This record gives sequence, C-alpha cells and structure tokens, in this order.
Amino acid sequence: MNKVNKIKLKGLREKRKEIEEKINNNYTFYESYKRRVDYASAREMSVVDDKTILYESYFGRGLVCSPYALFKRIKSDSAFADYKHVWVFDELEQHEIEIEEYKDDSSVIFVEQHSEEYFKYLSTAKYLITNVTFQSYYTKKPEQVVINTWHGIPLKYLGYDTPNGNVENTNAVRNFLMSDYIISANEFTTRNFLDAYKLDGLFEGKIIESGYPRNDCL
Repeated sequence: MNKVNKIKLKGLREKRKEIEEKINNNYTFYESYKRRVDYASAREMSVVDDKTILYESYFGRGLVCSPYALFKRIKSDSAFADYKHVWVFDELEQHEIEIEEYKDDSSVIFVEQHSEEYFKYLSTAKYLITNVTFQSYYTKKPEQVVINTWHGIPLKYLGYDTPNGNVENTNAVRNFLMSDYIISANEFTTRNFLDAYKLDGLFEGKIIESGYPRNDCL
C-alpha cells in the first residue's frame, strides 16, 4: 500500500471512530432520558406500600454488605412476616444462584436495575436500603424512608475533598441529603460524612453511629 492510500485509510478509520462515538453518545443520552421518563411515569402512577422493603447493594452487585445483613435480620423477625422484600440486581442472569436460593419464598422478589419492575418498586417501597447511592433519576417520595448503610470506613479522600469533587459527587450529596438514616461505623466516619460531603447544618436526617450491620455477625 502506497503512502497516499495509507493516509486515506487512516482518515477513514478516524472518521468511522468519530461516527461511532457520536452514535454511542446519542444512545447513552437516549437511554438516560428514557429511564428518567419511565421512572417518572411509574412514580406518578404508584402508591407507597407500607410493607415493602427494597434493598440495593453496590448498584445491584448481589446479596452483600450491610443491606444483606439487615435483610437477614428482618427476615428472621416474626414482626415482619408479612413484608415483601425486593432485591435489585444489575443483571438477573448473573445471579441465578441467589435467585434459586429463594425460589420457594414468595416474600422475596428479584428485579433488574432500570427495568419496569425496578421503577415500580422504587416508587412503591416504603423502605429503601442501599450501601451506596440510588440512581440520579430517583426522587424520594414524602412517605418513603431511605436508609444508607454506606460500605466502609473512609481512610481516603471522599466527596468534595477529591479532585473534581464539586462536579462528580453531586448525586452522592443528593442521596445523603434525602436519606432519613445514615449508618456510621464510628465517630471518625461520622465526621467524614459531615465534612467531606458538606452535610453539616444541611442534613435533616439522623446519623446512627452504631457500627456496620455486616460486621455484627462477626
């Protein structure tokens, strides 16, 4: 291949890459917009069920961390015998073992993140438990109770203390501010929450400094 053809080929490849990036960006924007619309519709049409609890760990990674510890404790309490437990998974087919474990328990439901069922339970669950943050399209209803268990002791920079923190942590701050309860491992962690995410004087919920539920079983 001569030099001229090589230059032309390189130009075509760069143009193709540019077009593919535009397509991907438009698809991402469309998906994001569609999720917001679908969730908003579900939220508008639904009523909160006082006996439904939604659990989401690490954006649907599985039955893990403090939300799972709380789930097991609640399931063992007869006072919650008639409650519905909804677990969020990133992809249902990746969690066949966990789903199989509860296949005969009608009180445990599994939904895939961003699905129609997910939007439904995100809108109807009275209690929502997470160890990170809910999606940016989620808006808490006045009747809902959000519990953030978090997932570690922050021996690193968090929130506004990180590079570009004022841009990249907006959803985290929003999630903290709409939480009714934040579980803290200790005084050090509590201080980090308040300082790194600038919650001091703004957070109207309660920080429960009790250690993490996931460690209680140890």
